[in-house]
Amino acid sequence: MDSDYRKRFDTAMRRSLGQEPYGHGSSPVRRGQEEHRRQATVAGSIVQYYVSDSVTTVTAVQIVRGL
Repeated sequence: MDSDYRKRFDTAMRRSLGQEPYGHGSSPVRRGQEEHRRQATVAGSIVQYYVSDSVTTVTAVQIVRGL
């Protein structure tokens, strides 16, 4: 990621999934299974991430930047 896009992406993550990881149009990767493994579109990129039960942590495991 170039530095300008990285700044926009980080800001968008903080304002969206960082505030409400189960909201902002996110959905489970596999419906009915593992509700904490989710995906969403953030700043034009598809992000797959895990939400921790015990602490407020969102861990991105894959980011696919849109064209």
